[in-house]
Amino acid sequence: MRDRGPVLRGCLIPSYNASPVAPPPELLLPGVPGYAFGSKATGPTTLLQITQVALTSNVATVTVLVREGNIPTTSGLITITGTSVASGSFNVTNKAITGVSITAATGVGTITFALVHADVAPTADAGQGLIPVPEIGEALTNVSSVPFAIPEGSGHDTNELTITWSTFFPSAPGAVTMTLQAAMINLDAQYVTLDSSTATTTDLRSITLTRFRFLRVTASGVSGGSSPTSVVKILI
Repeated sequence: MRDRGPVLRGCLIPSYNASPVAPPPELLLPGVPGYAFGSKATGPTTLLQITQVALTSNVATVTVLVREGNIPTTSGLITITGTSVASGSFNVTNKAITGVSITAATGVGTITFALVHADVAPTADAGQGLIPVPEIGEALTNVSSVPFAIPEGSGHDTNELTITWSTFFPSAPGAVTMTLQAAMINLDAQYVTLDSSTATTTDLRSITLTRFRFLRVTASGVSGGSSPTSVVKILI
């Protein structure tokens, strides 16, 4: 009788590991991205109360109070509404944050971002800011990601599986090759190439196949850039 692995809630879960003492690979769930490289912070969208605005040499500084969510980082994008100083010039959408100085105990501090406009002296204002939960880049090196297991439904299933994967570089390299690989058993020697990307900005790709039990992404040929980082996701 063939061993199909442990059964959980009607799904057959691959139980083959490269090492018997290694933790089991993360299970990819349909519609939920798996982070091969990088991660996404947890928590709600950060809600800010804007109390003062200023601008010097095309750098905007807003004084804020964090009302909800995590203290933002420079990996986030800020949207501001409701301010009135400089005819509402500080009302922006998805501006990259360039600096954060906020006291964790009080939630009060400043956020800076680029804004092309004449200088504005520090002026009291009222508005709100929103910063979605950001993705966090991982240092980019020549390495393979953690493996992901693909759930296998019970019964005879010959339906094709569409795999969508994306690459993004918060800090871009000069060159890199990202390779999507698959295997039936989680052993380095058994992974084969399904697709690859040499983009150094953003790439979104899809491939439709019939059957694999494990997926991973391998980064190779990394060169150039200033401390490059990557966010690579797989979706089934």
